[in-house]
Amino acid sequence: MSYDEFDGKLRRRDPELLSLFPGLHGKEKGKTVDDLFDEFEAVKPVKDFWGNVYKKNNGSGNDRHSTESSQLEQRRGPAEGDLTI
Repeated sequence: MSYDEFDGKLRRRDPELLSLFPGLHGKEKGKTVDDLFDEFEAVKPVKDFWGNVYKKNNGSGNDRHSTESSQLEQRRGPAEGDLTI
């Protein structure tokens, strides 16, 4: 099953798929994993922190797969002290 198919089944509240997640609350059904992640208030500080670090290190912060970020990763691998936090 592709990611898009999985998302579609979640949105349509597919009973077979939802049976694999018995702990979902009613308000969580019909939403994708990305929807739930974005709405989960406890995740906000982590997303904000990541965004700030990303911007300080030449990332645009506007999308997850920017060309600039990919080029930076290709030029240099992870090194101790590589990020400005």
